Amino acid sequence: MPANQSQVLVESAASQGKALEERLSALNFYGGKLNSANNLRQVYELTLDAMEQLLGFAHASFLIRDKDYLKVVCQRGYAEPLDFRLPLDGSKKGITVKAANKGKPIIVNDVTTAPEYVPGSPDVKSELAVPVEIEGRSVGVLNVENRQLGAFDERDVTLLQILASHAATAMSNLEKRQEIEKRSNQLASLMRSSAEMIRSTDLRQRLQRIAEAINELGWRRVVISVRDEKLEIEHPEDMVTVGLADEERQYLWDKRPLGHVWAERFGQDFQRFKVGEFYHLPWRDPWVREKFSNGTVDSHLSPDEMVDWDPQDLLYAPLRLAEGHIVGVLSIDDPIDGKRPTKESLAPLELFIHQSAVAIENAKLIQQLNDARNQIKGYAEHLEEKVKERTKDLKESEERLKSILAASPDAITVTDLEGNIVECTEQAWKMHRSSSKEDFIGENAFGLVAERDRERARDNMTKTLNSGLVRNVEYTLLTRDGCEYPAELSASLIRDALGMPIGFVAMTRDISDRKRMEQQLLKAERLAAIGEVAAMVGHDLRNPLTGIAGAAYYLRAKLGSAMNQKSLEMLELIEKDIEYSNKIINDLLEYSQELRLELTEATPKVLIKGALGHAGVPENVHIKDRTSNDPKIMVDIEMLLRAFVNIIRNAVDAMPDGGTLSISSKHSNVDLEFAFADTGAGMSSEVLERIWTPFFTTKAKGMGLGLSICRRIIEAHDGKIRVSSTEGKGTTFIVTLPIKPQLLGGEMLE
Repeated sequence: MPANQSQVLVESAASQGKALEERLSALNFYGGKLNSANNLRQVYELTLDAMEQLLGFAHASFLIRDKDYLKVVCQRGYAEPLDFRLPLDGSKKGITVKAANKGKPIIVNDVTTAPEYVPGSPDVKSELAVPVEIEGRSVGVLNVENRQLGAFDERDVTLLQILASHAATAMSNLEKRQEIEKRSNQLASLMRSSAEMIRSTDLRQRLQRIAEAINELGWRRVVISVRDEKLEIEHPEDMVTVGLADEERQYLWDKRPLGHVWAERFGQDFQRFKVGEFYHLPWRDPWVREKFSNGTVDSHLSPDEMVDWDPQDLLYAPLRLAEGHIVGVLSIDDPIDGKRPTKESLAPLELFIHQSAVAIENAKLIQQLNDARNQIKGYAEHLEEKVKERTKDLKESEERLKSILAASPDAITVTDLEGNIVECTEQAWKMHRSSSKEDFIGENAFGLVAERDRERARDNMTKTLNSGLVRNVEYTLLTRDGCEYPAELSASLIRDALGMPIGFVAMTRDISDRKRMEQQLLKAERLAAIGEVAAMVGHDLRNPLTGIAGAAYYLRAKLGSAMNQKSLEMLELIEKDIEYSNKIINDLLEYSQELRLELTEATPKVLIKGALGHAGVPENVHIKDRTSNDPKIMVDIEMLLRAFVNIIRNAVDAMPDGGTLSISSKHSNVDLEFAFADTGAGMSSEVLERIWTPFFTTKAKGMGLGLSICRRIIEAHDGKIRVSSTEGKGTTFIVTLPIKPQLLGGEMLE
């Protein structure tokens, strides 16, 4: 080769390398700007700016999936604005549609010979389309057109894919920030509404506040009805609505289902529609359409205004007390976001409906007590005129009051001035697990208070004696067999006819359920915080990782075979660490999201074989696979493989010097059990107590989420996982799965 020609080739290669460096620099610059975007419009505009810097183009556009179509949301270089939607069902050809459906880049070097090309500008000769994907789902397409034939190569594809990843990360982060803000606002709104609801003692006012609170959470139409023991509604005043016109409300009252109909709707035939405590009946189900052909108010919305919620869908829930008694029914529809409900989105409402049921029941009891008080007052005003009827009336009043007190969920206790119990309701002696009322009377009330709270209880008795009343004081109380439970107590002073104090009457409420709900609310807040952390990690680490990946790609592309062995090893180390960092980010994101299952059929042998293939077991670890090909089981194979790979890798890590991992399976008519037994170092009792705790790890690397995610995957299958271990001998994990899971493909929140 002539020297001058060789020199030209060297200069050309150097020029191409410099151009690639400039592209990568622009890519990293715009990656940072994209992750700082405040809205989707900024993401679209910055992405097209980056496309212009990276490739140069005659025409370029950013298309977003809108249900079953692709629509242009941002464009550059066109003489006339693009204003069309491309159907994704294959009814029309299109390079962008093909890229979106296949989830792969599409290059067309000569559009005039491409059957899938949709004619646009007459001077376009070549086209490149790259899908934008978030968590494996296509959400849009980046499309570039050029006036030259064969204008794009594989390097352009790789760079545009990296840019698409930047755009997808920015869009995902915006979506997660909006979801976190929405959940925080919902929790704050529920807390405010709970406080406002309790302030009112009027039943209808409480119902109205509950309905308004649910409406503020994003449901356009809300109906709440109070029900008696047979699930019947007695008066129109016992039904409140939000978002319905007067004639619609009257129609609902006229067509109201009888109590046995509601009992059926909460029965076995409707269990397949349960989402947590709620029942979601999709209108697309022929059985639902036949069952509810009349008696419902048609929505004013159209399906086009929704995402995946049909305007005729039904969503309802029982307002149930802790002991299982239903006091009302809640029906909601027309979500503002147009989305179908999930367990995660309904979780705040589930806490609220339990509080609402208690609030309704308390309001009914207060109303009954007020009615009784008014009746007694009326009787007292006429005592002198009706001397002969006095004994009879007083007895009836006394019996009525006893009935009311007996119906109260709170325990009522009467003591003398020393705290000795002289009278009580059935709820009182049962609350303290006494054998009978006679056995309970005579006890000293201070002996039923936990040791640490007794001094405070004595101080409050003195306050009651001086002021006449104390309200809503929390104590830890004791049952007769020594068990502790949290309670809330209100007490007032009893005086004789001369006004002298003779004792105390106390109303005590077991608040174990309330404390449990508070813990559930705290857990929901913690999950929201984890979700926020996940979004922050995704925001702060995805961008530099993408930059490092681009730099590694550049080094491999530029240097290629010219690198020595040591340089190749270092480059492989960089790529492995990038993969490991991405795994940490994915673990955080997955831990903060609800698991959704896609059930398919598999066998124990197939599942374990797949898990071993992914786990990368070293040669010094001997595998004994004793699993069988029976029975066939319905599982989400991908998720279950992740759980099993995690268990296998933990076992391998416990045997750094080698050992044996035995995997076996056995089954009954209902359950399939897997056992993973290693001969490793084992775990101490302290470690065993904490291994399921998120972010706890004994390893030098890792976030400590592996076993937590593993447990969630198994429990999402309605299964269980347990572990036993002996230090120095090894560890055994037991996974039990139902052969026919009852869940509808989702995760059950605790």
